[in-house]
Amino acid sequence: MKIQLNEQYRVTTCPMNFVLEEKKVKKEGKDAGQEYWKDVGYYSNLDQLLKGLFKRRLQESETEGVQNIISEIKTAVNDIKQQIKLLE
Repeated sequence: MKIQLNEQYRVTTCPMNFVLEEKKVKKEGKDAGQEYWKDVGYYSNLDQLLKGLFKRRLQESETEGVQNIISEIKTAVNDIKQQIKLLE
């Protein structure tokens, strides 16, 4: 199974886990500039994965100020809700 969450993240599965993958771009070598997917987290269920993605996005955010953080949270929640609706 592969579920594209947004441009930067997707979900795949292996027999025991849901895997959160992040899109990266190779910076060096003969494949410089080429995109690839890197595993960034393993979760036992989809609920935990979505919470992990939410936490990751907040931690990576350079947003400052309460109102901006609230806006960032709302955007992340809406992105996740849209993807869940696609699964139903």
